[in-house]
Amino acid sequence: MSAPSILTSRSGLSNFKRWLLVIILVGLVAAVGAFLVCTYFATQPMRDISAAPDAGLLWLRSEFKLTDAQFAQIKSLHEKYSGQCGAMCGEIARVNARLDRLISANQEVTPELSSAMDEAARVQVNCRRAMLGHIYEVAAAMETKQGARYLQMMKGVIVQPGLTSAAPVSAPSSR
Repeated sequence: MSAPSILTSRSGLSNFKRWLLVIILVGLVAAVGAFLVCTYFATQPMRDISAAPDAGLLWLRSEFKLTDAQFAQIKSLHEKYSGQCGAMCGEIARVNARLDRLISANQEVTPELSSAMDEAARVQVNCRRAMLGHIYEVAAAMETKQGARYLQMMKGVIVQPGLTSAAPVSAPSSR
C-alpha cells in the first residue's frame, strides 16, 4: 500500500515543479515583453527624428527650441555650408592619402613629405576656419542665450579637430 502513495506524492511534486517552471517562464516572457513594449514606445520620438533626412537639424531645433523662422534660416545656412563641407572633406581625404603614401614610402622626412604635411595642415586649418564661420552664423540665428550655449557646445569640434562631423558633442558639465 505504501508504494502507490509514494508514486502519488512524487507525481504531485513533479506537477508542482512543472507548474512552477511554467509560471516562472511565463513571468520572464511577460517581463521581457513589457520591457520591449515600453522601450519601443519610449524611444518612438527619437527614432522618428533620427529617421528624418535632416535628423541633425531636427535635434538642433528641439535642443535649442528654435522658432520656425530660426529653423528655416539655420536649415538654409546648413544647406549652403554642406556642399562646402563635403568639398573640404574630400580635399582632406586627398591630402591625407598622399601623406599616407609618402610616409609609407619613406624612411625619413623628405622635402616632398614635408611639403605634403604642410599641405595637409593648411587644408585642415582652412576647413576648421570655414566650420567655425558656419558655427558663428548658426549661433547668430539663435536667441542670444541659446546661441552662446550652442557656441560652447560646438567649441569642442574646433578645439578637438579629430572629432568627425558626425561625432556627438555635448556642453562641458558645470561641476
